[in-house]
Amino acid sequence: MEGMIPEMKGNLFAILGLMGLVALGAGLILASSSGRWTTAATLLAAGGGVLIVLFLFAYRREAKEALGSRSTLYGANIAAITILLILILAVVNFLAARHHWRSDRTHSGMYSLASQTVKLLEGLDKDVNVLAFFKDDSGDRGVVEDLLEEYKFVSDKFKVQFIDPDKNPAITKRYGVTNYGTVVLESGDKVERIVEGGNTREESVTNALLKVIREGKKKIYFIEGHGEADLEDADRTGYSRAKTMLENQNYDVATVFLMREEEVPGDCALLIAGGPEKEFIESELQTLTRYMERAGKALFMLDPAPSAGLKDFLLDWGVEVGEDVVVDVSPAGRLFGAGEFMPMAMSYPEHPITEDFRVATIFPYVRSVSASGASVPGATVQSIAETSQQSW
Repeated sequence: MEGMIPEMKGNLFAILGLMGLVALGAGLILASSSGRWTTAATLLAAGGGVLIVLFLFAYRREAKEALGSRSTLYGANIAAITILLILILAVVNFLAARHHWRSDRTHSGMYSLASQTVKLLEGLDKDVNVLAFFKDDSGDRGVVEDLLEEYKFVSDKFKVQFIDPDKNPAITKRYGVTNYGTVVLESGDKVERIVEGGNTREESVTNALLKVIREGKKKIYFIEGHGEADLEDADRTGYSRAKTMLENQNYDVATVFLMREEEVPGDCALLIAGGPEKEFIESELQTLTRYMERAGKALFMLDPAPSAGLKDFLLDWGVEVGEDVVVDVSPAGRLFGAGEFMPMAMSYPEHPITEDFRVATIFPYVRSVSASGASVPGATVQSIAETSQQSW
């Protein structure tokens, strides 16, 4: 009977030690996998640690005697290595959960978000909840899930949840969802819906994201009264598509008739002259000047003569508009089917507007625009797109 006691203590030594190690290791791995100390992870790790400490205290004499034998030392080394491996695995998992990265190795970057989308996500200062209403067995779900995962990867404030409408009719009704494949973005009291199913695009998600996080709407005014392009015209020369795309990005779009306005509207975030065919009268130029002098933003898109050039007005701001047509005979344009009167710009001087711009742009039938060289107080003139050396 007396000989059984040390044996029982030895068995208990092994059982308590094993239980403590397993509990501690499980707690560490669970915490590293989730990236935070959950209640379960904390209880497991703490319980395992307490179990090991209590065992060492209760059996300190037996442990000291056992450590004197060669076989025990060998077993202790194995145990130490096992503990070390568990700790290394826990640390690696913890770092992987908090500092993961991705790399798109496709030639076209088809799995990468546009730089504008990435900047928008990096600037998120409030949570955006995304609810994707797909059936669990839907074949379209995977494509949309991959897209939304890219958004989640950039910002932890972009939170995604997939919901099967058939299994969750209450929440489906609450968000007014009537079609499978609807994606809902919600932030605060703003809600936007995308109904494109498996064809949900990055453009649609980013536009919806803009709408739910932007406070208020900025207003863009198009000048009219000089033969400018029509905002409602869907033909090639019309601006209806431009208007739609601006509205999709949460801008209000309106027109302004400067001949009967003493000032550009105070809520104007951007004033656009879209291809005027006739010159502006003196009172309109004075209105434009006052608007520009108070740091108003304007975009002048001027076709070659005989259309309006606003030459004298823009020269006052250090911009020279040429009485010409740009011709480009570079072979690069031929590859894209562009003729001599469709110059291609492939050089973009450093500027926030063209930051990270890496694509060629074609400008059919345009006049030259350049810095006049004159010093204008309060104005800095810089080109943002340049044609090739073969252009003139």
